[in-house]
Amino acid sequence: MLNIAIAGDVCATGINERAFADGNAAQIFGDLADTFRAADLAIVNLESPLYAQPCGIRKSGPVLGVPEACVAGLVAGRINVVGLANNHSMDHSWTGLRNTIRVCREHGMATVGAGANLAEARRIHVEHIKGVRIGVLAVAEREFGIAGRSKWGVNPLDPIDFARNVRAHASQLDFLIVLVHGGNEHLHYPRPTLVDTCRFFIEEGADVVLCQHSHCIGCIEQYQDGYIVYGQGNLIFDSPRASSSWREGGVVCIALDADRRFSAEFIPVEQRLGVPGVRRFDQERSQSILNAIDERSRALKDPDLLERYWREFCQSQKDLYLRRLGTHNRFGRGVDRLLRNVQSRYARSWKLRAEQLNLIRCESHREALINILSDGFE
Repeated sequence: MLNIAIAGDVCATGINERAFADGNAAQIFGDLADTFRAADLAIVNLESPLYAQPCGIRKSGPVLGVPEACVAGLVAGRINVVGLANNHSMDHSWTGLRNTIRVCREHGMATVGAGANLAEARRIHVEHIKGVRIGVLAVAEREFGIAGRSKWGVNPLDPIDFARNVRAHASQLDFLIVLVHGGNEHLHYPRPTLVDTCRFFIEEGADVVLCQHSHCIGCIEQYQDGYIVYGQGNLIFDSPRASSSWREGGVVCIALDADRRFSAEFIPVEQRLGVPGVRRFDQERSQSILNAIDERSRALKDPDLLERYWREFCQSQKDLYLRRLGTHNRFGRGVDRLLRNVQSRYARSWKLRAEQLNLIRCESHREALINILSDGFE
């Protein structure tokens, strides 16, 4: 039997930075340390680039990153593969991403989902363990830092490219894990198109699909012969002002035999406010979280109900999205015309441009915005 442990978002900033720099596995991983040590393969998604010198870029949202010495925490945790397809890998420009890849590899960890160009970023990493060829592929929705043909960055979520890539390498794989950095933050349900995408990945050859990035635990389903998690939650990500759901996440443990039969277990974990690292929940709280996942996951079998939850979420975010869009009432638009200051204000505000670019380019934001603006027309 082969054991795989896959964790969600890891960010070594804030209260966790010292523990990562010191390589203090007991403080970082607590009673989860044995889970990672016992695994034949341990995977995390790293949201804080490991820079030699900070050089934050212009973007919407926070710029994350830590000194490269913080790699010691990943080494101490016995992490084997680091996913980098996310919206923070390029927060310190291409030099920060290049340094992250270099430092991880120098310490014996493979990276996946990012590289010096699109070809490198889309590469499927293959581990040969106990005679089984395990592939790991990582993709991210289009935010800041997407790779190009000759540009550093992360692998974009593209179902067509995914299908071609997997079909081209199917003969070299026995088991495929896909990390999807996508979904709407703080939403415990997947939007309907994300469900279609993840199911398509299973249909095209993936065995396990894990959606990260939403910073909360979502839903789980067995689809055909595959296993999908729509929202794994954070593993380690300090944010003192965030809601309690930010501090909840799960480690997915896969037990795989030589015939590719597998079972999956979701282990709920918590970050305690003001305390570094992550711990397992006690048995009662853990069961409560698993029950909540089961209850939410029923919506996956009811497309109308899932659509309703999606629309309700979009409406709850309406003011935020319209504010980011920079909409004006008739009076505001008239003033702009009279003063001829629209382009001037636009040119001065790179933050406004960055937010609007992200709304249009990122799949999660764009679909929410379309839903909001379509209200009353359909």
